[in-house]
Amino acid sequence: MKQPALLLSIFLFLFVHQLFAQYYDAISIDRPGQSNTYTTVKKMRLQIESGFSYISDKNFPENPDLERIKMQVAATTFRFGLTKKFEVRLGSQFAYQRDKRLQVKNSISSIEGVTLGAKFRALESKDFVPDGAFLINVQLPVGSKELISDKVEPAAMFIGSHPLSEAARLEYNLGLTYRDADFMEYFYSMVLSVSFSEQTSAFIEVAAANPEKGNSNQVFDFGLSLLMTRTFIADVYGGKGLNKYGPDWFISFGGGIRLPR
Repeated sequence: MKQPALLLSIFLFLFVHQLFAQYYDAISIDRPGQSNTYTTVKKMRLQIESGFSYISDKNFPENPDLERIKMQVAATTFRFGLTKKFEVRLGSQFAYQRDKRLQVKNSISSIEGVTLGAKFRALESKDFVPDGAFLINVQLPVGSKELISDKVEPAAMFIGSHPLSEAARLEYNLGLTYRDADFMEYFYSMVLSVSFSEQTSAFIEVAAANPEKGNSNQVFDFGLSLLMTRTFIADVYGGKGLNKYGPDWFISFGGGIRLPR
C-alpha cells in the first residue's frame, strides 16, 4: 500500500507543480478593449500584440445619409522591456474604410499612422495607492490624410488599477492628446475585469474621447481573454456607441505573444 500511495503523491505533486509553472508569470497585454494595462513587459523581452477590428457606423447627425464601414487589419504593437519597469513601443495598423452616401460608395485603404511610445511602471498597490503607470505616445503622420492627421500628435496617459479581490480588478485610464497641433482631446475609461480561472477572464468597459473641438465619442464594450500558455493569449470583444456620435457597433479579436530571450 505504501508504494502506490507514494507514487500517487509524486504524481499529484508533479501535476500541481506543472499546472502552476504553466501559468506563472503569465503574459499581460494592452488589449482587448479601449484601455491600456498598468503592466510593463519583462526586462529584455519582446512582446507582440495584434488584432483585427470591424466597425459599423451610421451615427453622423450632420450627415444622416452617410454609412461607414471600417476595418483595422493587423493593428500591431511591438513592446520591448528595457528594465523591469520601463518599456518602449512601436505600433501601427492598416485600415480599410468604405463610405456609402445615397447609393454612392467611396473607399480608401492605407496605413493608419505609426506610433512611438514608452511606458513606465510608477506605482505599486498598497492600501489606497493603486498599481499605476504612465504611458507616453507620439503618433507620426504616416498614411492617408483621410484617415489620420497630417500633424505629429503627442499623447500622455495615466493608468491606474485597484485590486478588488483575488479575482477582480477595477482599472481606469486618464489621458490627453494634442490633436492637429491645434486642440486637446481628453480620454477616459473604466474597466471591471474578473478572472474565472488562471486561464479565463472577462471584462466590461466604458470609454470616451472628448475633444475641445468636435463631438464626444462614448462607447461600451465587453469581452473575454483566454490564456493559452503563459506566453500566449487570445481575446475577443465587442461593443457599441453610447451617444449619437459613437459607432453603431464594433467587434475585434486578436491576442499577444511574448517571445523567449
